[in-house]
Amino acid sequence: MAVSVAALLLTRAVVGFVPTGTHRATGCSQAPRTCTMRCNALLVVAPKLLSSQLHFPSAMHAAPMSMARPSVQSRASLKCALAEERIESVKVGFVSLLSGSVLMAPLALLEPGAFSAQWELAHDMLPLMLGLFGIVYRYAVRSDENDMLKQGVVGAFAITRSLSALQVSSTCSALPLSCGPPFGYFDYAMILQLAVLAVESAVAFGGAAFAIESLFERGWLKRLATKMPVE
Repeated sequence: MAVSVAALLLTRAVVGFVPTGTHRATGCSQAPRTCTMRCNALLVVAPKLLSSQLHFPSAMHAAPMSMARPSVQSRASLKCALAEERIESVKVGFVSLLSGSVLMAPLALLEPGAFSAQWELAHDMLPLMLGLFGIVYRYAVRSDENDMLKQGVVGAFAITRSLSALQVSSTCSALPLSCGPPFGYFDYAMILQLAVLAVESAVAFGGAAFAIESLFERGWLKRLATKMPVE
């Protein structure tokens, strides 16, 4: 709109700036001196309007830049928040690994097949499971005070570990699996083995969950917020 006003003013100034004898034709009924002064004044004002208009686009371009700065800052703060959450998850995983391994160690030493190759492999893998358990536990429980949810996470890891570590007896036959009494699918040796694994896993994962909750309450570890920041 400012460009249109400036153009109109310039047109009127040029039309008004004519020889003295043509003032009636151009509609200027004033004295020649007065009409000439008016036209000169318009010629001074019009360039100023145009110059101010030339700076208008730069102002328009400057606004989005200033508006873009908060978005850059918000992305930086979001990345910082995500990095902090990942660090906290690693800390929780380390606490779970350490506490669960310490609590499980006495039971592992009392197992019937202690210090065998299979025993060593199973207990080398358990700390890795405990570290993963700690991370999943933090993300699953968050700030929820539901005890059933916490017990469900512990039970899921304990049952999965117990069943995956179970070994069949040497007397079992395949297709279909038959191992003898009392259940055919499981014999007494497998039931005993499953019970030992279940107790050991419950102590390991349950103890890790207890240690994590205790450090949550003390403020040494941070719970995951209800709403996780997303990139």
